[in-house]
Amino acid sequence: MDVAHVDVLVVGGGGAGLRAAIAAADTARDLRIGVISKVYPMRSHTVSAEGGAAAAIKPGDSPDEHAYDTMYTLYHPKWHRRPVSVWWWLERWCYARFVLRELTSLFIGFAAFVWLWLLRALAGGPETYAGFVAGMKTPLMLALHAVTLAAALFHAITWFHLTPRAAVIRIGGKRLPDGIVVGLNYCIWLAASFGVAWIWMRG
Repeated sequence: MDVAHVDVLVVGGGGAGLRAAIAAADTARDLRIGVISKVYPMRSHTVSAEGGAAAAIKPGDSPDEHAYDTMYTLYHPKWHRRPVSVWWWLERWCYARFVLRELTSLFIGFAAFVWLWLLRALAGGPETYAGFVAGMKTPLMLALHAVTLAAALFHAITWFHLTPRAAVIRIGGKRLPDGIVVGLNYCIWLAASFGVAWIWMRG
């Protein structure tokens, strides 16, 4: 029998159970969290309820107003909302790491734009390509490329360490240890990098 060891176990895969699992993950990203459900989560009572799961999606509506309309009664006349600073993500490193990882997508988009710009310059002829190369040598572009490289490394490394949670690999019915999964990511990354470098050095 395959035994899973977790730090937090949530019983029930409905809306409340899944939300509790998300809240536990937000508390500490290093926690191992398990959810037990009698049925597939998307077949839970939350999804199967006749009234459905309501949400604020129309213009002029908001989650706060939706919650106020839902929870307001004569016995609960005021809806309390704890004020949250716009800099909440700086309170803990796990929050900041999550936000920074999401922001790296901006620099990945910049790198994709540069590649498209390069292809356009190559199609434009020698003069257009020479102008592209000159533009890449400016201090601003060099600084942007340095930040983009750092963002790409941060993005790759953090996602490598999240892979065991996103894709559980089993061999012979046993889960592959997280360290091996992370190590395989690094090996594939290094092999691909050396392959590209070898092709580039050959001219």
